[in-house]
Amino acid sequence: MPHHARSRRRRSAIVTAALAPVAALIALFAVPASGQAAPSGSPYVALGDSYSSGEGNPPYLPPTDTHDDQCHRSLDAYPEVLGHQGLFSPQPFNPDTDFVACSGADTLSLRAGRSHEVGQLNALGPATTTVTLSVGGNDLGFSDLAQICIHAGLYGHPNCKNDKVSNPVGGAKITRAQREIWLTDHLDLHSLYQEIHTRAPQARIYVLLYPHLIAMRGRACSTGPGSYSARNIIWFHDLVDYLDQHITSEASIARGAGADVRVVDPRPAFDNGHTLCSGASWIHGVRFHTADCTRASWGAACFVGTFHPTREGQQAFADAVRQASSAS
Repeated sequence: MPHHARSRRRRSAIVTAALAPVAALIALFAVPASGQAAPSGSPYVALGDSYSSGEGNPPYLPPTDTHDDQCHRSLDAYPEVLGHQGLFSPQPFNPDTDFVACSGADTLSLRAGRSHEVGQLNALGPATTTVTLSVGGNDLGFSDLAQICIHAGLYGHPNCKNDKVSNPVGGAKITRAQREIWLTDHLDLHSLYQEIHTRAPQARIYVLLYPHLIAMRGRACSTGPGSYSARNIIWFHDLVDYLDQHITSEASIARGAGADVRVVDPRPAFDNGHTLCSGASWIHGVRFHTADCTRASWGAACFVGTFHPTREGQQAFADAVRQASSAS
């Protein structure tokens, strides 16, 4: 071999050896093309919809109460309570990375993002050992029912479940109750639970059921600017039970596929005198926040916080999760 060839090979080997530590450092600190570091996940991550974000209980963590971000993560939400108690992690709870629940979230936006925020599942990672979650109510349109089924004077729907609405599969219209049953039956939650497990294989997933909303007293319940009829109250009660039964069934399917999913049921605590029109309600009634929320201009913004747990209700959620974790 010519001398100059051996020299080039020797110099190349020296340069390669010298650059090896640099390459290792570059690989260590490299980030994806998006500019965000690949997540390892916090030990405790709180996902979910408005029941987990604490909707209805300001003040909200910045910037989740702005024109662009309406996730409304409350300082009184149960993830804040559990996080700061250190129940699931010895390290300090960081709401910026650990608490990503968002008001209005459904099964789609948990993956794709909402309110100018990325998908909540991006907060998960191999280091995540505990996940709390509530989801499903927005897929059925609970907030719409709060608005549509209120009865005010000559307006409203005292027998809302029998209203005719569009059929999800086309054809003749069906009753609202039939539509909600169809939506619930087609609500795929077990694949969501399994995706959480895939992203956080070590995590125990606590799935919260929804509480009953209004006391079953055999008469209407007044909630401020209107009321809910006895018939609608029975339907709401049955609808919550139907959804909760579905959530429980979907959690069982995910467990069978290897995900560590535990169901948390807050209904007993709320049913003990803490639903609307009971002795000491832990559920917000209808509260119009602006003067322009008249019957002619009712819209979703007028019903923000309606049918959501109060601060005491959020504490009851935290207690239910804590009890479920101690029983595991």
